[in-house]
Amino acid sequence: MFNDPERKPALVLSGGGAYGAYEVGVIKALFEGKSRSTFRVPLDPAIYTGTSVGNYNAAFLAMNEVDALESINQLHTIWTDRIADNGDGLGNGVYKMRWNPFNYIDPRVPGSPIELLRRLIGDTTSLGRAAAPRLANLLAPDEGLSERMKDLFNISAFLNVEPFRRLIEDTIKPSALRTSKKILKITATGWLTGIAKEFCFPNTENEKTWTDEETWAAIRASAAIPALFPPVKLLNEVYIDGGVVQNTPIKPAVKACATELHVVSLNPEMARLSDGRFENTLDTFNRVYAAMLVSRIDEDVASAKWVNEGIEALERIALGHNFNLETMRQFVRVAGVISSRLEKEKELPRKLTIHRYFPNRSLGDMLGMLNFHRRSIDDMIRDGYGDTCAHNCDDNKCVIPAVVEQAQPVEARAASTV
Repeated sequence: MFNDPERKPALVLSGGGAYGAYEVGVIKALFEGKSRSTFRVPLDPAIYTGTSVGNYNAAFLAMNEVDALESINQLHTIWTDRIADNGDGLGNGVYKMRWNPFNYIDPRVPGSPIELLRRLIGDTTSLGRAAAPRLANLLAPDEGLSERMKDLFNISAFLNVEPFRRLIEDTIKPSALRTSKKILKITATGWLTGIAKEFCFPNTENEKTWTDEETWAAIRASAAIPALFPPVKLLNEVYIDGGVVQNTPIKPAVKACATELHVVSLNPEMARLSDGRFENTLDTFNRVYAAMLVSRIDEDVASAKWVNEGIEALERIALGHNFNLETMRQFVRVAGVISSRLEKEKELPRKLTIHRYFPNRSLGDMLGMLNFHRRSIDDMIRDGYGDTCAHNCDDNKCVIPAVVEQAQPVEARAASTV
């Protein structure tokens, strides 16, 4: 399989805020050749797709400035030294809380008293700018009280995401993405349309060359968690987190002609979660959210299995197998997909291999996505690495296409039964 010249492996990375550290551990094990899913051969993807934090990880690796293993080692260092909160007073590398008193009185926070005062004034001004229109709306008589009240709540006003902007601009080199031999597809969600939008680097879809600012904006857009991070305007449209509609971007990888997908999800299977007692509203919401994400992945994986079975049905017919009802059912179920591919590409779609990686336990709740403490980051990287080294395709329900052999002649089949 690894000697197939038409093999195009893809790495598919999900969204999940701080839980993206788990992906670093998974990727490290894959690139070191520690997983049975790659027959202990180091993985070097041709295609990267990502959503939210997964799009940042994918973008860094897709730059392809050094070999795959060195790239993931560099990304590991960025997560532990730059993104994680190391308890040195600098906070994490993704966001800072405005009007957190420790930002102004903690002696570990760098800066002169004048600089700290300037920061305090700046945070106060930002909060005031965000609050003013909401207070004005509250006093307006045109809307009902409930409509006026709900506009007061805007958590994003308390989050300063300038650290994330700086992180992207310091570590992602648009020029490297433009010249990379790897394909990168990141997904954001149109704010007005609610439709997933794919941004491709290098851009082979409409021959547009992305500017540096547009490249950085696309990465920020894919990670713009609703109500926490501000929406991003790009190409006269407004975008938010791609995870809203496509948290695990399998389809973009398939569209890029990937034949072997390594899909990293940040949610365990529902059966591996705790017993699910609904102790409070947050517990309920967390479980419903996890179920929604897992079901979407399962649907995409099921679709890939159906396509494989349809192609295998055609192979059995071509190789002289009996044309029975089951063969017909497998083909009819995906006949439209096969027909469309034949019309556009003049060839049959290739069968897909899908390896799935996910934690054996819940990484945490929705609030945990904002927990960038160093110990938590280290634990998730370690767990991702260990889970991938122990990967079992049967347990993880990976999709491995069948190899269809030439049918035996009638005489040979008859003789073998004697």
